[in-house]
Amino acid sequence: MKKAVFSVFALVACIASTQAQYFTNGNLAVLRIGGPGESVTTSDSGNSIWIDQYSTNGTLVSSLLVPSNGPNALITDGEPYDGFMTLTPDGTHLVIGGFNTGAPFISNGVPTSINETASTNVPRAIATIDGYGNYA
Repeated sequence: MKKAVFSVFALVACIASTQAQYFTNGNLAVLRIGGPGESVTTSDSGNSIWIDQYSTNGTLVSSLLVPSNGPNALITDGEPYDGFMTLTPDGTHLVIGGFNTGAPFISNGVPTSINETASTNVPRAIATIDGYGNYA
């Protein structure tokens, strides 16, 4: 079994706007593979990505689902070297990498390993999430 939580980083979101802030300055952001109702084991044909926000005392504050289907989908295969997350140098966006395809990835009618598929068939992608939960 593979771990469902891969990366923990302190979240610094200092953006001025009238929009309600999704992330709270000083809280922790954790990238989680899979969500409620999904299998606890990961699949090499793709898994949804969630960003969980925790207070520093370990209380879950919120969970944000990254789109796992459609043109803006971003999924991961759940390998130990996937699921990394970092902050932009100015501390305003989380940055995550993955695969721009729906989960599960199906090739010739069969769930197929996205990590072993050419990038021409499964594009690699990078996404950003700002302090307000806006995904790009």
